[in-house]
Amino acid sequence: MKYRRVPGTDIDLSEISMGTGDNAGLFVWGEYGALRGAVARALENGVNHFDTAPEYGRGRAETNLGSVLRDLGAKPFITTKVEVADEHLGDIAKRVVHTVEESLIRLGVDAVHFVQIHNPPGKLYGRISTRRATMEVEHYLGPKGAMEGIARLQKDGKTLHTGMSCEYAESAQVKEILQTGLMRWINVRYNLVNPTAGVDGLDALEVDYRYDGVMAEARRYKVGTGIVRPLAGGALTDTSLQSDAIVRHPLAGGALSSNEKLMNQMKAEVARARQLSFLCRETGDSMAVAAYRFILSHPDATSIITGISDGSHLDDALEAVRKGPLDAALLKRLQPIWKSNFAQGASV
Repeated sequence: MKYRRVPGTDIDLSEISMGTGDNAGLFVWGEYGALRGAVARALENGVNHFDTAPEYGRGRAETNLGSVLRDLGAKPFITTKVEVADEHLGDIAKRVVHTVEESLIRLGVDAVHFVQIHNPPGKLYGRISTRRATMEVEHYLGPKGAMEGIARLQKDGKTLHTGMSCEYAESAQVKEILQTGLMRWINVRYNLVNPTAGVDGLDALEVDYRYDGVMAEARRYKVGTGIVRPLAGGALTDTSLQSDAIVRHPLAGGALSSNEKLMNQMKAEVARARQLSFLCRETGDSMAVAAYRFILSHPDATSIITGISDGSHLDDALEAVRKGPLDAALLKRLQPIWKSNFAQGASV
């Protein structure tokens, strides 16, 4: 395993982190033996960071992660999150402290290394799901805001560093918060079908959410980046490319399995992924391995947060780390595809 420093800290994270969300499902719905085996194998291969949240399985992911780590006697770096709902807006700081203290109990630890605000920054308090919404900058930085709550936790030794989730965020508001210098860790989407967070000059590329310049801005303010959706929810896999329908593992859940709009978006991403199959022909990689290696090619990608539905899904990520970043010549061939908005026949 290779490691990358989280800027502004003395923490070196493995290039692959393990996510625990509903979308992959193992930490929420998997049998304990399979979960234990997958975590043990990840640790044996040098994975030293786990990303979780109380919203993953309504606490099941944190509880299961804590149980497995205690069973294995492991003490990796842990990120957990805080989700703010409508009823918490009057005192977000109180919500932050309360939910993290509950997370520590489920995880069975005294402190975590990173606490992220799960609500992405947005210009308006906008709805993402039934309970989840974007938060205005004032909700982060104002009186009784999220950062006040984080400061209380830091004072009490319950977390070291602050972060935020940037998926579905508005990049201008992300940058405004990064400029405060308060953040040390963000999660951001960056993959072969939506590379806007880390590649400039893609104004013609049509994507569901744009994250223009977020990774460069994170580097500027010494903030580490955890890359989420590295396989675009499964679109960047051989299984998806070889099927006429969206095929998901039985444990996979989350919005990708229940939201028709998101399912249609994934179908479109699979169609785009097929135009990237030259990466597999040139390297001999599976699409998943090529997708991971693409992310590893970016110097501002601190760690890839991969979700797994069974232990075998870890194989692609580990193989990508062994093989390392894609060649510069292959990365260059991606540019005309993106700039043509994946137009059929774009030069590869």
